[in-house]
Amino acid sequence: MLKESKERVLPLLELDDSNEHVKEAGMEKIKSITIAVKDQESVLVEYCINVNMKMSQLLSKHAEKTGVDVRTIAFLLDHRTVQPEDTPDSLEMKEGDIISAHRLSQSE
Repeated sequence: MLKESKERVLPLLELDDSNEHVKEAGMEKIKSITIAVKDQESVLVEYCINVNMKMSQLLSKHAEKTGVDVRTIAFLLDHRTVQPEDTPDSLEMKEGDIISAHRLSQSE
């Protein structure tokens, strides 16, 4: 008979009041932060993400959630383009930071 697992699998971008989730395998703490993505219409969407998650994953999830083609948007942080391989940790993001979602024109 299989033992019931106590590991809690979190959705990719779960909003959560706590800033840390404990991964039971290995007692490793995975830090999460809550950030927001603001589009050009000033719509703000909050996400709780792992600090090591690639921005390409957030971009895909945001495009899916807002019904926008992922190829037509780019993220900007402090007026700089966020690269797909960037992470909140590599960008030195903090709790509550806001990323701008910029619609790309046909020529970009």
